[in-house]
Amino acid sequence: MIIDSFIIEGISNIGHLRLDVGEMNALIAPNEHGSLELPAIIVCSAAGMQLGMGWFFPGKLTRMKALLHSSQEALVMVLAMMPFFMVAGFIESFVTRHQEWPLALRTALVVSGLLFSIYYIILLPRQIARKMKNENERNSGHIWPE
Repeated sequence: MIIDSFIIEGISNIGHLRLDVGEMNALIAPNEHGSLELPAIIVCSAAGMQLGMGWFFPGKLTRMKALLHSSQEALVMVLAMMPFFMVAGFIESFVTRHQEWPLALRTALVVSGLLFSIYYIILLPRQIARKMKNENERNSGHIWPE
């Protein structure tokens, strides 16, 4: 994953040396689906690290119980990224090949993919956690919810 990051950075630096339309298209084309695919790959890599943490650092649980618990969390992470991979595959199959589309439209596709990735992976979980915290604080003194 780290080597892939260096390769992507190197390609993007090469693309910035000349700013003609052909090279900008070459820079934008892999990022049309990559703006969704790369964040999903990072989250799925974190899911794999979660599995490793359960196996190597079980804490007070038995190793198998810790692995079971961490595998459930990892499965949720991977399943949450499946729509990203499906949409990225659709974009790679049907959109990336259309080099004749305007650069502004293709750039807008990359930016919208990045914004959606930021919202879905970073902002939405924070909103859900905040909402759950508020509900727990509200219901903390009562046996039955009001």
